[in-house]
Amino acid sequence: MEFVWIKALNMWVGKYEVTNEEYRKKEPNHDSGDYRGHDLNGDRQPVVRMLFKDAQAFAAWLTDQEKDLLGEGRYRLPSNDEWTTFVQCGDDRVYPWGNEWPPPSGRAGNYHDQDGAGPWSKIGNYRDGFAVTAPVDELWASPWGLHGAGGNVWEVCASDTTGEAFGAWRGASWSMSLQGALRCAYRY
Repeated sequence: MEFVWIKALNMWVGKYEVTNEEYRKKEPNHDSGDYRGHDLNGDRQPVVRMLFKDAQAFAAWLTDQEKDLLGEGRYRLPSNDEWTTFVQCGDDRVYPWGNEWPPPSGRAGNYHDQDGAGPWSKIGNYRDGFAVTAPVDELWASPWGLHGAGGNVWEVCASDTTGEAFGAWRGASWSMSLQGALRCAYRY
């Protein structure tokens, strides 16, 4: 796993979403499945079909695996407030890519575009090149160097920095095209 130092938060944040390959080190039989014949199980695709408690358990497991390296540190889910800070990149942007609508093709994240596999509405004139989830290292990077902070898969957040209680799902996913749901402030 790779991390980016976020000065505004004084903490490290995952550069990419957790992949199937990384998650299977803890849960070898995890199956992210498929959607309408499109595979979601690629090693570099983000892990999906997880609950908040699964993400918590993965962070605890990873902390245990690397306890000698971490010292007093630990892995945990970001809080809602932390997620908002790093997705807005210090400029209070409305969307992860900026303030304009629609998003600029290929430079905004993986959302339900003209190539999307779902039968529901698509973002007009937007193309990111992926029918479903994208390999995490093939996504646009935010100005702070984070890939997939908006789009690809919903990000699970804790309610606060203890990481003990569910906060919300943030950032939308490859299947989302509703303008309001793509805003940085949106919580699901």
